[in-house]
Amino acid sequence: AELIEAAHAATPWDDLLRAAEKLGASGASDQSCAAAISGAHSLAEVPADCWGAYFEVFYTQEKVLRARLVTDSFGRNEPQIAALLDREQARFAAARSAILAAERAADSAAAYVIAACLAAAYREAKQRAGVLDFEDLIAQARALLKKSEAAPWVLYKLDGGIDHILIDEGQDTSPGQWELIEPLREEFFAGAGAREAMRTVFAVGDPKQS
Repeated sequence: AELIEAAHAATPWDDLLRAAEKLGASGASDQSCAAAISGAHSLAEVPADCWGAYFEVFYTQEKVLRARLVTDSFGRNEPQIAALLDREQARFAAARSAILAAERAADSAAAYVIAACLAAAYREAKQRAGVLDFEDLIAQARALLKKSEAAPWVLYKLDGGIDHILIDEGQDTSPGQWELIEPLREEFFAGAGAREAMRTVFAVGDPKQS
């Protein structure tokens, strides 16, 4: 709202109304521009409504910047008005971009708050039920293999029973999952005790699917 009010306050209404008066005496296309300016000015007491109406001066119904604000003949006869409208279109477009960016930032912040609340509620629900989800299992297994005091023994026991590691859909394998796989892979080929059996690590995946 503050950005809209600031942009609205900078609108040169006196110049625009004089321009609209001359546009109104021109052809149908220029008269349409004059009507859009006058319609926006009639809402000047409510910046948000006025800003929305002012949009029609510079943008098409498809929300694309108008390539031409006045007719060629009018522009030749009134170059100052044509230049004024061009400046206003550029100012409006820049202000609109800033306003839209601010709105998206506000939306993102609100979504983050909602997501944080949902995540907290989800964690509490898992704790009450005494359950783990898939991501919890990955994190717990990764901690067991990389951080716990029992990690060497667990890796030794796993190494005795695993000869092949296959990672399917590798393009979708998360960093946490790769960190879980890495100590198992390293144990395959670690030290003089590495077994003589053929041992393989095979990853497949199409980056186009990601």
